[in-house]
Amino acid sequence: MSLTTYEVHGLEGKKLPLIFHYDIIEKGKIEIANWHENIELLYFTKGMGQVLCNSVVYEVSAGDLFIVNSGLLHYVKKDKPCEYYCLIVDSAFLAENDIPAGDIQFNNFVRSDVVSALFDRVVKELERENSFQIAGIRSAILSLMVHLSRYHSSGISFPKREHSNSDESIKKALAYISDHLSHKLSLEEIASHVNLSKYHFAREFKKATGMTVVAFVNATRCRTANRLLLSRQYSVNEVAAMCGFENNSYFSKTFKRVMGCLPSEVGKASHGI
Repeated sequence: MSLTTYEVHGLEGKKLPLIFHYDIIEKGKIEIANWHENIELLYFTKGMGQVLCNSVVYEVSAGDLFIVNSGLLHYVKKDKPCEYYCLIVDSAFLAENDIPAGDIQFNNFVRSDVVSALFDRVVKELERENSFQIAGIRSAILSLMVHLSRYHSSGISFPKREHSNSDESIKKALAYISDHLSHKLSLEEIASHVNLSKYHFAREFKKATGMTVVAFVNATRCRTANRLLLSRQYSVNEVAAMCGFENNSYFSKTFKRVMGCLPSEVGKASHGI
């Protein structure tokens, strides 16, 4: 999954029109808000957690499915330990099969034995190699999405939803931050870019993302730095500069707080050395 705050999934043309992974939220792990056009399904398997979506906090627990509708800011809060599957399905793939997911208002919160069984089928098709696996995965996803569209949504297509000016300003700010990570960013600069006073912007940003602007910028920089370090193409000093850290000591300290290890340990841990 892309580490930018606007997630460009690049699913078009792939045999599997989806992104799928298993996530574990641990104490101290920092999650950052993001948004995308594709529908995201979060199926919780262990613990009790919280999802912030469109500035509303939802309590979730094992057996719950949380649906993030198209274009909404969201993240799983770090306050409580929990584990969940994340399934992001390509909207174009769904549209080709007569499911206009971007124009359907799915219920955010779903708890259903039928839905759990349908989601489990998707997981089994993805995790086990079988004959006709690609067809099996596509079939399982469509079965799940058809059921959700019929029984856990408005049930009809409707015009593209209007988002508040505040939502659009925050999305614009996230994109600006992602595009200017190597620059020296300030609250005033970002607020000016979205045409808001710095005080109003700071308040709305914290409400939407659960983080201050400074904390969010640092977390995003560290996530991007982690990806670059894992590529083993750049030195720690080069990565620090590429991600906007002018002071290597501050980079190491911030990276340790956000990612749980020092930058110098990333490549070694990923390669078992």
